[in-house]
Amino acid sequence: MSVSFSTFDRLKSKGVAAYKNGEYLTARTYLADAAECLLSLAEQAKTPAARRQHEELAAELIELARECDRLHRTGRTARP
Repeated sequence: MSVSFSTFDRLKSKGVAAYKNGEYLTARTYLADAAECLLSLAEQAKTPAARRQHEELAAELIELARECDRLHRTGRTARP
């Protein structure tokens, strides 16, 4: 399936907004989906540098999604 940068950006924006509102389960879903889109975009990248950049950002989004899971389990709020 072909994805667009606008799809990635929309998912990331929704994930970040949910994170800021303390809606960690919702944020986790959007952030994981955004990372998946970015990995698809990395496969389509024209240069190795662009591919690496997409993969690195996807890894950051996955880590943030994991943090959402931890915050939800412990009932804590996000770090400022």
